Amino acid sequence: MRSSAIHPILEETRATERADRLQTLEVLADAAANGTEAAIDRLRRDAMTDLRIDAPDGLAREPFHWPLEFPEVFGDDRDGFDAFIGNPPFSGGKLIGRRFGLSYQEYLNYVRHNAVGAADYCVYFMLRSFYLLRSTGGLGMIATKSISETGSRAVGLDQIIACGGTIYRAFSEIPWPGNAAVVVSVVWISKQPWRGTAILDSTTVRLINGALEEDFELKRPVKLKELKGLFSEGQNIMGRGFELTQAERDEIISRDPKCREVIVPLYNGQDLNSSPVLEPSRWVIYFRDWPEDRARKYGPAFDRLAELVRPYRESLTGQIHQDCFWKFWDLRPSILSEFPKRESVLAIASVTKHVCFARVSTDAVYNTQVKLIFLDGWREFCALQSSLHDVWARWLSGKLGTSTLRYFTSAILETWPMPRAGVRDRFEPLGSRYVSTRQQLMRERSAGLTEIYNQFHNPEDRSDDLEMFRKLHKEMDIAVLDAYGWDDIDLGHSFREVDYLPENDRVRFTISNNARIEVLRRLSELNHQRFEEEVENGLHGKKVRVDARARPCVGEKSTQKSFDLEGTSAHAPESEGNPNRATEAIRTFLEARRTWLSKSDILAYVDIPDGQWNAAINELLASGTVERQGERRGARYRISESD
Repeated sequence: MRSSAIHPILEETRATERADRLQTLEVLADAAANGTEAAIDRLRRDAMTDLRIDAPDGLAREPFHWPLEFPEVFGDDRDGFDAFIGNPPFSGGKLIGRRFGLSYQEYLNYVRHNAVGAADYCVYFMLRSFYLLRSTGGLGMIATKSISETGSRAVGLDQIIACGGTIYRAFSEIPWPGNAAVVVSVVWISKQPWRGTAILDSTTVRLINGALEEDFELKRPVKLKELKGLFSEGQNIMGRGFELTQAERDEIISRDPKCREVIVPLYNGQDLNSSPVLEPSRWVIYFRDWPEDRARKYGPAFDRLAELVRPYRESLTGQIHQDCFWKFWDLRPSILSEFPKRESVLAIASVTKHVCFARVSTDAVYNTQVKLIFLDGWREFCALQSSLHDVWARWLSGKLGTSTLRYFTSAILETWPMPRAGVRDRFEPLGSRYVSTRQQLMRERSAGLTEIYNQFHNPEDRSDDLEMFRKLHKEMDIAVLDAYGWDDIDLGHSFREVDYLPENDRVRFTISNNARIEVLRRLSELNHQRFEEEVENGLHGKKVRVDARARPCVGEKSTQKSFDLEGTSAHAPESEGNPNRATEAIRTFLEARRTWLSKSDILAYVDIPDGQWNAAINELLASGTVERQGERRGARYRISESD
């Protein structure tokens, strides 16, 4: 049965179990309140049992209930704490379940409002603190540097901003002063809109966004369908027995020559970036998705896997991706279907200093440190290798260390609006000449892609061959710009210091900062235009959320925060059908953003019933709280400047 079919069944089962538990708890609680010792003992035993569920140390967890610990904060007219200051623990998001138990990890989904992303552990402390602040409160916290990147950002800072929070001061990267080799970020957040000066890395800026960068009011891009399914991470082999040296390959083939059909080159991200010529130094046994009887026909290769891989696979516990030991752990079905259609695809190292794509053969295996894009046209290559895509990638990527970035295809490529116009005849000779010039430089200088682009960005190296390469890169950028129809932008190519790189390595041959901001602005606008086109064509279903990872928590009033020590509820649960809630949700969201936004942008973040939009927005327009620009599908809204 498909997982999409299993999920609702599991959810229904869990809901039934919860209802049964609550009914039992209600009966026991009434009996305990009446002094029945047996009921009190049963409640204690059940509590201890529940608190021990999958706890790593086997001991019962110690619960912490904010209103019980701080009744003076949540009673009467107060609605939360004035401030939080902290240095919460750091831990990679994918390690939380392993360290603290899956039940605790499931609980954290409530803290994160089910937003998608592998958030660092410290993010949950920041979110919880923000929710527990009173409406005029603020917080200041030290966090891991990754808080401003991809999953951690989407779950944490982006949600906080969507809730109306304002980052009014931040240090984006600070080396930890102690012995630990850690880089941290420090953030100060106000729960209400901040009217004062914002300071980022000791520099006054207008606004600070969730990436801990100056906010130029660029719309966060949304995922598009146009490149969906046209990229994949490389394959996870899981078993060193698959890998062969040259001598091991030759020995197997000497025993059975037909094994040549199932032994192919194996490359990783370092091979792509460091090798002047991509030639195999390692090989891998690759049976694709073949059944066992077919794989057994290649005796020496199959026997090696049976001897070396099978025992290892059988020793694994937890999630089992592939129980057929002769197959890779993650086969990547898109690779199996797309590679046979092409002689080459585009590839980029997952972790890379420079955004540099290569055309690679499909007669090889690439591991998980390589991103594969199933495109082989020169227009697509030029678009992705251009400075336009470089600034896009650096805006959306996660940074590792200093100038190194992690190329996330879901964040960078799936949102990328590929140019549709442009004469292919122009890109073919330009792209071909660019690649051949680059390959010649790599051979003559015995350098891989990383070193070649290091030299490319070195203003002291003005050799003729490198100057020709820079000229070709500039021509490629202009061709891509023309394909978008943006020939009015002066890219201003030159050697420049870019402030988003570390001080000791920030000189790049690139476009001007003004051009960078304008390119990002137009690409972001185009991304949203393409998204709206896809919505109109029914590609995103009926109910669309532009970015489900950044869900709002408008007017966050949980039942826990409104704890009533006298036994009456201070805040009744708000009805989803309450039109006042819709009006307030839209107002709060626009007040936090203070920029022009379309209906689809707003509804993507503001979770209100579809039928309440017209009444709510008309009420806000009539009161002067919100102003509109344009009509019908072209309408944009923002909070009134006088509001």
